Amino acid sequence: MANRVHLLGRRFGAAVLILTGIGACSSSGGGGHTLMSTNTPTPATGGQMTAATGGSGGTPTATGMSGATTMTGGAPTGGTVSAGGEMATGGTLALGGTSPGGTSPGGSPTGGVANGGDTSMGGASGGAGGMAAANPGFTGPFDCTLVAGLLVTGEWYNAGFENDGVDGNKWEGIFVHYGYIDIWAQDPPAGFTWEGTLSSPCTTKSDAPDRLIFTAWSWELAYMTDVYVTQTAGAIRKFLQHYPSLKRIDLETIVRCPKGADPVTMVSGIMCNPNAAIPPISGTTDHNAGQQDCYVNPEVDQALDQVAAMPEFAGLVYVGPKFYSPACRMPVDGAHLGNNNTAVAQDIANYYKDGAP
Repeated sequence: MANRVHLLGRRFGAAVLILTGIGACSSSGGGGHTLMSTNTPTPATGGQMTAATGGSGGTPTATGMSGATTMTGGAPTGGTVSAGGEMATGGTLALGGTSPGGTSPGGSPTGGVANGGDTSMGGASGGAGGMAAANPGFTGPFDCTLVAGLLVTGEWYNAGFENDGVDGNKWEGIFVHYGYIDIWAQDPPAGFTWEGTLSSPCTTKSDAPDRLIFTAWSWELAYMTDVYVTQTAGAIRKFLQHYPSLKRIDLETIVRCPKGADPVTMVSGIMCNPNAAIPPISGTTDHNAGQQDCYVNPEVDQALDQVAAMPEFAGLVYVGPKFYSPACRMPVDGAHLGNNNTAVAQDIANYYKDGAP
């Protein structure tokens, strides 16, 4: 009899240890979502673990799950385990994209790989971040990079960019006043941007660049996401017709106003021009600097993410980093940054000089 009690005690103790160990895998309390700490999701069978509450120290180990996610490191208190089952995973891991219940970090759901956030670089800030692992595309080295965009794009480019650390022999630009996405999307004469003059041509392959950094912008279309997507995609197709040599295209906006303190302006930038036309006036704002600002509304970022996610551009088109002016120009002159362009040029060169894609 004593031996049987001793044996049962050993078995009961082992069961307690097993349950305690399982409980330690659950997340710290709160949120209702728990995350898997293993590499391969295990389908739930026979039952599921309820989320323990009160844990602390959990560190996310994966994002982009369709369904529940888990955290590792949380020590639960009061968590319970239903008998007879394995831990439910809640879905499958989505690499580089948005699936129901989870979003990959960085922005572009599929196809394009966005840069994950913004890294401060002195006065202005550029978004470096980590690229999603699904398809980083061609990352260089690049023989010739074409920067194409507006007059304001040329203002920072010509403020010392080629002398700020990049190899100026491998960079060139086309900067056209009123060179908006709907103009780049057309053939001449309406698409007058294609008749623009090439500035500082690359020493080799100037007519066959392998990378494009495109300022995809229009104030008048900035609040019409669907139209913005259509016109930007049309512009990309025109670039590919003119330059079939392209191996990578990065979509960027104008340089943004300085960052603000709240979550929106930390990304969009503050509004420097109190007289900016918001919403813009069709047929007027794109041609009137007094109605323009360096503020970039969220709809533009959403549109560029959608373009980079289009299957036809997979492995080719990406959302580039965000760059910010260190200060508002005084007096304000729309999106023209004046002397701030010197700092902006240095920050953008700092990002690209080490061969960043």
